[in-house]
Amino acid sequence: MKLSFRNRDEVLGLLGETWRLGSEVSEGRTFEAIAWRSGAWQLTVVGGAAPFHIHFALSDEAKPAYKRTRLFQLGYGDVPGGVAKSDLALLEALAKTVQGTESTVTLVDFDDEPEPTAQRRAMTEMTFSADGLAAFLAPEVGAGKVSAGQWRLVDIRHGTTALREENVDSYHLVFNGIERDETATIAMSLLRPGDQSHELTAHFGLRTFALWGADGRDADIALTSPLFQFVVEVVRAKDTSELIVLPDPGSSIMLSSRAVVRDEARELNLGVGTPCHQNCVFCSLMLVSPPRDEGDITLAKLKAQLVEARDSGIHRLRLNGIDPLTFTRLWELLALIREMGFTSIDTFTTARAFADPAFCDRFLAAQPEDFCINVPIYGLTAESHDAVTRSPGSFVEMWQGLENLLARCDPKHIELESVVVRQNLAALPALANYAREHQLGFMAHLAFPMSGSRQDPYLDSVVSLREIVETVGRDAPPDYVRGIHPCVPFWVERDLGYPAFAWWTYEPDPALQGTEYVKSADLYANLNRGAQLNAVATYRCPHVNSCVLAAYCPKSMYRLYVERFGWNEFRPVRLEDLSVATLRNAPELPQP
Repeated sequence: MKLSFRNRDEVLGLLGETWRLGSEVSEGRTFEAIAWRSGAWQLTVVGGAAPFHIHFALSDEAKPAYKRTRLFQLGYGDVPGGVAKSDLALLEALAKTVQGTESTVTLVDFDDEPEPTAQRRAMTEMTFSADGLAAFLAPEVGAGKVSAGQWRLVDIRHGTTALREENVDSYHLVFNGIERDETATIAMSLLRPGDQSHELTAHFGLRTFALWGADGRDADIALTSPLFQFVVEVVRAKDTSELIVLPDPGSSIMLSSRAVVRDEARELNLGVGTPCHQNCVFCSLMLVSPPRDEGDITLAKLKAQLVEARDSGIHRLRLNGIDPLTFTRLWELLALIREMGFTSIDTFTTARAFADPAFCDRFLAAQPEDFCINVPIYGLTAESHDAVTRSPGSFVEMWQGLENLLARCDPKHIELESVVVRQNLAALPALANYAREHQLGFMAHLAFPMSGSRQDPYLDSVVSLREIVETVGRDAPPDYVRGIHPCVPFWVERDLGYPAFAWWTYEPDPALQGTEYVKSADLYANLNRGAQLNAVATYRCPHVNSCVLAAYCPKSMYRLYVERFGWNEFRPVRLEDLSVATLRNAPELPQP
């Protein structure tokens, strides 16, 4: 038979069933990719400490080779730490396979240009979107496909950092471990001048981040290394200089340069990762991004973000992080914020520092006219509050800080916030009543997992949505609870005999808590290129296309939540269900 050596499918056919893409070619090692490189095919095998690259070329006595057959020769690329016996065994096995199949080859065609396959033609241009990246990475990296021997791609989503901007220019490839209960994230972004990504290709920068899971961070990074190297090799093989990358029509990505958008609605979310001295039952932030206070070094980094935000026309600021008020250079930071002309500040803090009246006075004196202090409160007693923070004495300090604030400023500058968890669910109605009595804003949102690991503290505190609805709707209108999927209260109201929509109000196309940095129209400036990236693993609701309330629903739920509670409480609402419920609310018509 005739073999077109530059035809990928014909070469794969020559390699036989043992060397099918995705197959295990030896114990624990998988044939993951094939790419044309410098006159030869590069076959990538993963599952060892690093990917092993086999060079498969037409036989040429003038070029060195590890093994030759009648028509072909095999070699290998650089191997960190040197080639192992298992690698050489792979080469021997492949050579034996080729010797068996090449006997059917009578003519080898070697044109100047590779024969274009449908996939190659399609990738002369790509759209930088989740769907575009999925097509670009396939088939080597694809939904449900095993990569690097132990990982499976489960999602491609917009990059999310603690800071956000209008020109979203990165996506996260989210992988779940097959044998280990962990999730790994690789960020893929458009190449920028001075890009500090770990690896660069013609159009993209790639970064890898610590694994979300039970093991230590150093070990986890080592575990993801083969995966990251494999993805880099796939992208590098496909990302040629001829590739044309197009913007997503549905986004505001700028490919040539970063646009400076002057928009008063935008905010800089200034993340100050200094410790809060609490250990909240729902929070894994300090496990995956430990607090750090480097004094002048941290201050210099924050100043750079402030300068860039100011130069972009941003005047609103969120002082955020773990607890920014514990920063050792707090007063210098507040002075910089004022000097640069920021006119609005939202501060997120435990409020325990305000228990010191002198500190409270000095902080308020540094605020602009438009400011708000967000105080997390989990109950009106030390028992309920400290049960969530797991920090004895935290309620006493928070409460004293709140009283000091109320004695010194208008209640409009204070917002109370809470997180709905099992440990404080019963305390929420009383909290809401307290906020109303004191004319304070109050909002309670759902806890959300910060990882895909079953070691996430989220699983120790999460409450089912139905239990939340049944608990908080008894004593007061639950307008303070955010993030409830509309089908759940609809059916609870109906089951308990309440009028439809008696308890809850909804807004269109809401974001699932923890993903709002992507969906919210309230756009945040992303000025910290090295920020730790969080990927909240979710499942799409199976009833999206059959529920009339889908327009008021986030249309997805956290993967860990679904694995804990299932989909039973997410019952689709049909048009006839809505009609019956609406008629039940209507006044009775007079009888003729």
